[in-house]
Amino acid sequence: LAGGAIGELRAFSAAFAVPRLPDGDIRYRADLGGGALWDTGLYPVRAALHLLGDALTVQGAVLTSGPGHDVDTAGTALLSTPEGVSVHLAFGLDHAYRCGYEFWGSEGTLSVDRVFTPPADHHPEVRLRRGAGTRTLR
Repeated sequence: LAGGAIGELRAFSAAFAVPRLPDGDIRYRADLGGGALWDTGLYPVRAALHLLGDALTVQGAVLTSGPGHDVDTAGTALLSTPEGVSVHLAFGLDHAYRCGYEFWGSEGTLSVDRVFTPPADHHPEVRLRRGAGTRTLR
């Protein structure tokens, strides 16, 4: 990653969650395949597969349903790569907005926000943190 800028990769995390939606929103309809996993969960899953490869192993996962809903409204998954890199994914339909991922290495982190559904005019910023310093890359 970034020419070894963060050292050896130790962990990867990705999250996509949106604030509570109106009760009648289509994402809450079980008959249409609604739920957080299919709506916001696929983004972190695809990011992990694309960035780390398809040899991930599921170590554990949790889906929860908010009160009054017939579909999952939040979830997390813990996976690992064959090399032992831990992968934490989180998603939901009843959270403060979050949309990004982070690589955590032995010497620093590399992160980016608003990666899954950015506005057309959005210019992503990649943050590289090493020691006490932070650099923003464009």
